[in-house]
Amino acid sequence: MKAQALRYSSMAGYMSSKKTMEINPENSIMEELRKRADADKSDKSVKDLVLLLFETALLTSSFSLEEPNTFGNRIHRMLKLGLSIDDDSADADADMPVLEEADADAEGRKIDDFSDLSPPWQAAVAPMLQLTTLIKLLLLPI
Repeated sequence: MKAQALRYSSMAGYMSSKKTMEINPENSIMEELRKRADADKSDKSVKDLVLLLFETALLTSSFSLEEPNTFGNRIHRMLKLGLSIDDDSADADADMPVLEEADADAEGRKIDDFSDLSPPWQAAVAPMLQLTTLIKLLLLPI
């Protein structure tokens, strides 16, 4: 209901749906979170897991997140934690040498060289070129 224009701003409170989250305290996830929270009150991973659980419940209930970037960062931290990747390993990637581009003759035809194709083929290849450009940008070191 955020995008709908209303006469009075006070009417928006009546029109918007209320968020209610029901928690099953006997769920194995909740029991483990309770154990970890009792063991260490300042554990950042427990806080991230609880917020991740809440935001996931919001998304599955068709609500929108106020800060989706924070949600994405939290997911990445949890993935790194699950894969046992240290945050310091990102700094180690900065020390890696820059990859050299392969010769056009060695790999055959370059992916960006489709100017001689007929228009139907160009239309089919254009989304792939955009995708490869996006992948190249994602693989660049930050």
